[in-house]
Amino acid sequence: MTSEEFLQQFGHFVDAPDGVQKLRELVLQLAVQGRLVEQVENDEPVDILLKNIRETKKELVDSGVVKKGKSYPVISEDEIPYIIPGSWRWVRINEIGHNWGQKVPDNNFTYIDVSAINKEAGVIHEPNVLTAKEAPSRARKIVKYGTVIYSTVRPYLLNVAVIENECIPEPIASTAFAIIHPFCGIDARYIYSYLRSPAFIHYVESVQTGIAYPAINDKQFFSGYFPLPPLAEQHRIVAKVDELMALCDQLEAEKKARYETHQRLIRAVHHPLTEASDATATQTAWHRIRDNFSNLYTTLESVHALRQTILQLAVQGKLIQQDPINDESVAELLEESAQQKAQLIKKKTIKKQKVLPAIREEEKPFLLPRGWKWARIGDILSLKHGFAFKSKYFTEIPTSYVLTTPGHFYETGGFRERGGKTKYYSEGVDAEFILEPGDLIIPMTEQAPGLLGSPAFIPNDGNTYIHNQRLGKLTPFSNAVHSEYLYWFFNSSYLRNELASSCSGTTVRHTSPEKVLRVLIPICALSEQKRIVTKVDELMSLCDQLENNIRNKNNTATKYAEAIVQQIAAA
Repeated sequence: MTSEEFLQQFGHFVDAPDGVQKLRELVLQLAVQGRLVEQVENDEPVDILLKNIRETKKELVDSGVVKKGKSYPVISEDEIPYIIPGSWRWVRINEIGHNWGQKVPDNNFTYIDVSAINKEAGVIHEPNVLTAKEAPSRARKIVKYGTVIYSTVRPYLLNVAVIENECIPEPIASTAFAIIHPFCGIDARYIYSYLRSPAFIHYVESVQTGIAYPAINDKQFFSGYFPLPPLAEQHRIVAKVDELMALCDQLEAEKKARYETHQRLIRAVHHPLTEASDATATQTAWHRIRDNFSNLYTTLESVHALRQTILQLAVQGKLIQQDPINDESVAELLEESAQQKAQLIKKKTIKKQKVLPAIREEEKPFLLPRGWKWARIGDILSLKHGFAFKSKYFTEIPTSYVLTTPGHFYETGGFRERGGKTKYYSEGVDAEFILEPGDLIIPMTEQAPGLLGSPAFIPNDGNTYIHNQRLGKLTPFSNAVHSEYLYWFFNSSYLRNELASSCSGTTVRHTSPEKVLRVLIPICALSEQKRIVTKVDELMSLCDQLENNIRNKNNTATKYAEAIVQQIAAA
């Protein structure tokens, strides 16, 4: 199969999100089925190759170079996973190579562990040189030039490589690897291709054990099936695989270039929107792209950029027209909020905060429309941390309280079913830590990328939720700010960037209520906030439709590609 024929038959795979990866899998599957290159009648028969291998193995064992090793039963007809050409033979992996045994390092050595593997190229990349004293307990397996290594821990990561360079000092591999040093007549790169093929992956998945860290043992690995072609055909297969993988690299690079060009186009399209001087200019820019949505927004990333542009326009007062005649005074709203805050402090409903500093001109991130005003978040709402509930009272048995954690939050905003098992709390809880339906909550930690500040309303689903110390509850002092305006504000890239810059910590970065309350928020008339929310809801619904269309298209393309690969694998 030439590159042109391959592209003509399978080039449409690239349309799927992981299409190039599917092409790579297809190349390997065709290769190990004997369907990638022609069989040649004059190739030395595999039976002669196997006879020579057995004689070589006997000589190595008799001379003490290698140990005899375990014997495995001959593959029965019932075990054969798929049909191979008549000139090929099914053997077990233990028949195609041997190991070199183990040793405890007694001098400087080249340590090969998983981190030393460039799995995409299938080679060892910058291994560490260690002294004998530095040797980890797993540094035991002897390897040499031409040895194939396969990580048996978390095998789905496909950490497979051929040692193609001489290592000085001597190389020693981790016990996490199965070692195959090919016998004469076996191409190490053909072994590498097979170990990464869907056929072998399927075998590994059928025998591996463990969930968090799945693994296979050496017995399971070496008893695996191996489709053995004549040596000359192995070489032809490896050459063709290399050719088609290079083609896949090219397709991947072209796809990436198209993606980057598309992203630049989206930024160029959005620029007139975000730089518009007012809502009228925004509408003019919006009309230019409105009729080209289906052509412009073809990726989930481009729709995400559209969402952020919409929110940026919203918080800048450019999304809708102002109505200064009929809208209430923002100054009066902020004064009302200040009075309510003072009353709550006087009643000791909330604690007295540190006096927030006056807003300086240089702090203001962008210009606001006439009638809008900047405030600090702490001027309009309180932010209360949750409680560090004692872990000994957690249970999976449904009780009175459901513990709300960062796991309940989508990075793009919104409340979801917590991943994994729901945590219930079996002890009494102070009323101040019990959440009510409609309460607005944000994570105060960067536990996952994009999670910090991601807002969610507590649902009215019959559960009683409580929140832990990694979350903060937002409570406006008065009606000066609409709760859904706050929700969309906290979803904006402006706010997320402000919170990210306030974080501290290394392993898990987090912010604090004091830092959040100092962040600036643009305030407009309450009636305008409601109009903004209505418009944002409308446009976000449009984004939902665009995303659904993209996902449906991607799912169809992915399922089609998977079906073709499975069909070929079953042939």
